[in-house]
Amino acid sequence: MRRDIFPPIVIALALRLALFFYISFYNPSFMIQPDSPSYINPAENLLNHGVFAKGSYPDLEPETVRTPGYPLFIALSYLLLGNRAESVIVLQVILGALFPILAWKIMEELGASLRVRRLSAYLVALDPLLLIYTVNVLTEELYAFAIAILILLYLKVLKGTSPLYLYLASFLSGFQAYIRPIGMFLPALIFLYFLFLKRFKEALIILLISYLVILGWSYRNYEKTGAFEFSTISGASMAFYRAAYVLQFETGESWVKIQEELKRKVEERSCGMSEAQKLALAKKMGLKIVLSHPLSAIKASFNGALGILSGSGGAYYLVAFKAYKPGSGILNKLYELGFLRFLATLWAEYRTVFLVNLLLGFYFLFLYIASLFGFWKNILRAECWLLVIIILYFLVISAGPEAYSRFRVPFELSLIVLSSLAFERRDKSSTGLFLS
Repeated sequence: MRRDIFPPIVIALALRLALFFYISFYNPSFMIQPDSPSYINPAENLLNHGVFAKGSYPDLEPETVRTPGYPLFIALSYLLLGNRAESVIVLQVILGALFPILAWKIMEELGASLRVRRLSAYLVALDPLLLIYTVNVLTEELYAFAIAILILLYLKVLKGTSPLYLYLASFLSGFQAYIRPIGMFLPALIFLYFLFLKRFKEALIILLISYLVILGWSYRNYEKTGAFEFSTISGASMAFYRAAYVLQFETGESWVKIQEELKRKVEERSCGMSEAQKLALAKKMGLKIVLSHPLSAIKASFNGALGILSGSGGAYYLVAFKAYKPGSGILNKLYELGFLRFLATLWAEYRTVFLVNLLLGFYFLFLYIASLFGFWKNILRAECWLLVIIILYFLVISAGPEAYSRFRVPFELSLIVLSSLAFERRDKSSTGLFLS
């Protein structure tokens, strides 16, 4: 690898270390977010009692909401560096510093010029969204890293270099869902992608290995709780977020009120069930509601996707630097005042929030426009369609009422790669595997 890659690595590492030291000394509570304890608890039980469970000893229950990928990462960091949140962040800082290498290697597989490889490495090193989640005990950094590795492996599979890459990619396609269950349908989409390319043997291997990995954990949950679910978080998400959001469009009632009503109905119908079975029932009820109102479901998903793409993460930076208090209800004013009056209110009452979001918003707007242009220039290249499929998958499957900029992290590197390709010369962007 050329020496050109070292400056972006140094920049990525320096930014993450600087942010880590600031947070450690001035805002240590920022490391632990509302979801963090639900990952830390099973990690501690793994270390202390050798079981993947929630609760405190001796009252341990099988953990079915969280999958073991990130808790294993936490447990490893505790073993190496001690039982504290800082240990997890140190490992995530190291992962974050490796993102420029992954971007460089992906661009190399795409046949990009040195100039464009360098651009992608610097963009990844400086990307504000990938940076801020380094200092949270959350799945984002590890999951984005796993998806980047997966993209690199599949690009090698497309080149047909070695069967080893196919088996590694197939295994990781399944295992990435252990970090975030939202990825459990990604192997099916990649299977269809390879079918479209008429690479039937590879498609079948990907499907079989990926879902053997995924279904193994589903069977574990069935053995422990009677619910054949990879993660029961899908039940809560489907019923109390997606279905509630759809019903809000249908009825005009408060989302919170609809949530409470759905929870009451689940409780009524789940007498004698385990917690995992209750959530499996909630999933069925929620899915039925969503399928019964397709137009509202599409509208709700569109709004959710817009929330993912439009969020700059600026307010989150201000929370990290103690310049903004979370839960201030700024977004609620958007619905009350309308867009133009909302902007005027932001400028008058939350000027710092407005300016930071505006600054970051310009960067992400550049990223989106450049990504579209990069894709258009390479629209016949199968490798670029792989990136687009991954972006669209996470955008669509994450598009619920709870969605915001955090949900963009898994495909942020894919956006950066596509945007970098926009700056490739025409003669260079014609290389690669073409769709027939």
